[in-house]
Amino acid sequence: MKKRSLFSLLMLVIRRDLVLALRCRTDVLTTLVFFVMVVSLFPLGVGPETDMLRKIAPGVLWVAALLSSMLSLGRLFSADYLDGTLEQMLLVPQSLSVLVLGKMVAHWMVSGLPLVLLTPVLGLQFDMSVEAIGVLILGLLLGTPVLSMLGAIGAALTLGLRGGGVLLSLLVLPLCIPVLIFGTGAVGAVTAGLNYSSNLSMMGALLVLALTFTPWVAAQALRISME
Repeated sequence: MKKRSLFSLLMLVIRRDLVLALRCRTDVLTTLVFFVMVVSLFPLGVGPETDMLRKIAPGVLWVAALLSSMLSLGRLFSADYLDGTLEQMLLVPQSLSVLVLGKMVAHWMVSGLPLVLLTPVLGLQFDMSVEAIGVLILGLLLGTPVLSMLGAIGAALTLGLRGGGVLLSLLVLPLCIPVLIFGTGAVGAVTAGLNYSSNLSMMGALLVLALTFTPWVAAQALRISME
């Protein structure tokens, strides 16, 4: 019964944040437009050399996805902080980690999942093969949730601080480097004709570790920021 109630609470938080995100569609569209613009400008700047485009495609798409997800991290807890909802979350008897996990999932569904869905179209601009695009999509499905969960920790630590956006970037970007390395490495292995399963396995391991520890760490960071 306890697990069932926690699951219901998790789904309630996800549904609530998704409804609020749909009411502020400008924020969602800003993330998508930024992602499309950054990725689309590189082929124009580099030129029509297909070999060069294939080489830079994984790095460009991954960095653009990371920067796009960073745009919305500052709003992950700020709205609830300003209207007092976050204080109520700290007082409820249910686990704060479950509430934070729900907000992480909702953030990924709004900012990460749309980027994954746009990737096949954008990958064609770099003349990527079908297999490379498939591995890139799978890597993004494993990696973008990790970016959202790591970003939630930084958003919780910088909550209510002046200039928190800059500090948030300084905290989160170094933690995301392993995700970028394995994500780009998987696609690079495809283009080189090598086995890419090890890179995806490492990203899966990072996702499991993030699911295990980041909700609790972010919850403790929220408690510290609210004191």
